[in-house]
Amino acid sequence: MSNLSILHNIAKAHEKIVAIAAAEALRFYKQRFVEQNFVDNSTQTWKPTKGRKALSKTGTLKRSVRIINIANSSTNTTIKIGTSEKYAQIHNQGGKITITPKMRKFFWAKFAELSGAQSKDKKGRTRNNNRNRTISEQAQLFKALALTKKKTITIAKRQFIGHSAQLEKQLNRLIQAKLSQIISQS
Repeated sequence: MSNLSILHNIAKAHEKIVAIAAAEALRFYKQRFVEQNFVDNSTQTWKPTKGRKALSKTGTLKRSVRIINIANSSTNTTIKIGTSEKYAQIHNQGGKITITPKMRKFFWAKFAELSGAQSKDKKGRTRNNNRNRTISEQAQLFKALALTKKKTITIAKRQFIGHSAQLEKQLNRLIQAKLSQIISQS
């Protein structure tokens, strides 16, 4: 077969290769939530959380990671994967959040919700009984956040999306295998 027909077969397979590469990249990024790490040139394990996997309480963030755009130009193809969740960036990059009065109200509301009805004395003070002492750890966390004197909260970096040398190697191997398959069939 001529070089021209090989190039024609490669051009026809381009869309298929791009779709496979996009699916592989999406799978790689979603796998970060399972493995609790990010892999670039080395593995960066996420700081653990108490009682559960980090960034996976409801699964909303993981489910929101998707293919946003595939752009083709005459010289290259770009696949953009991301999320529309507002809190994704602070978790992916880490950083500080300013505690506002509105946030403190929210923390108190969550504390009340998680601690349930507490028994009070005649003056409205919380009784120091066994029932009141067994407030869940999560409720205690919200109480501590509501009462803290700090002005900011530091969010640990738990990168789940971004440039990865490991992903790039996987995609290069995948593309080379597909191209070799196309050429051998020609």
